Amino acid sequence: MHELEFIDKNLKELLNRMNSFVKENDVILSSLNPSNRRSAENLMHYLILRNEDMRSLQDRLHNQGLSSLASSEGHVMRQLQMILRRLGNDIPDSGLSDLDYITGKKIISERSRELFGSKKTSGIPFLMVTFDTDFADNYNLVRKLLLSGMNVARINCAHDDESTWIRMIKNVNLASEETGIPCRIYMDLAGPKLRTSILGKGKKHGFIPVNEGEEILFAEQDSDFDPLSKVIGCDEKGIINDLNPGERILFDDGLIESVITKCSEGIAVLKILRISAKKSKLKSEKGINFPDSRLFIPALTSYDISILPFICSYSDMIGYSFVRDRADAELLQQRSNYTTAQPA
Repeated sequence: MHELEFIDKNLKELLNRMNSFVKENDVILSSLNPSNRRSAENLMHYLILRNEDMRSLQDRLHNQGLSSLASSEGHVMRQLQMILRRLGNDIPDSGLSDLDYITGKKIISERSRELFGSKKTSGIPFLMVTFDTDFADNYNLVRKLLLSGMNVARINCAHDDESTWIRMIKNVNLASEETGIPCRIYMDLAGPKLRTSILGKGKKHGFIPVNEGEEILFAEQDSDFDPLSKVIGCDEKGIINDLNPGERILFDDGLIESVITKCSEGIAVLKILRISAKKSKLKSEKGINFPDSRLFIPALTSYDISILPFICSYSDMIGYSFVRDRADAELLQQRSNYTTAQPA
């Protein structure tokens, strides 16, 4: 098959998969605000594009002096159609997607401005600053951050409380009023607390030494484990029963990688695969990630729900990290809309 014929055939197949995916999800698309449908369809096109191994096709497109689709995220269908046109396919203007490069770029710019506010210099990305507890009582620092280019003030709701957050927000609003520089308030929900605890050997010191190839236990606090063994737990109860052999568990921002070799009631055996930390220690209060597991724990905790009224009253954006599917997103929308008449 000639190279141009190969490109033409593969692009048409890709286009058909995109159209089929959009058609399959018409119910979801119909439930959206009409002003967002075009962008949602483009996202679906993009997901199909990125679900493919495009390297061979992209090399061939490059070799023929055609667009490789590498920078088409804002106008996927239109870019694909224009390449097919260059290959001699008869696609009338009426059949072209109206989401071209200029339109896509304009929408991204408008949506970014709606989300993050305006900024002085277009070439500099939007800057988000996470607030420390001290920021609540340091107006001058908040003002300096605003003058230095801060566009979004992030408040991590896993720390402090409403009395501290309101002082942070007042500092931002006052500084914004005095300088004339807008700043969004972004409040990050704490979500489930997936952090380590030391249950067995090393509990007194708050850490255990670990080595690659070694096996340790990952257990529920009330399970029947040997307290003299190396045993770690998770602050969130009920995790172990959702795990299966062969699934990975990452600790401390991925610095320590392990795999589950065996599971029993309330206890999992982990084999340490990799240690990228400078010190071969697993400490308490370190983050845990389960990249291969389906955990049946709520995305919104009771604590998150209790602070939603405050967040909906004072923030411009809500951070929601533990999202696994559409139902999780809908849950936050429902809770937020119940709390306030303003859209989430």
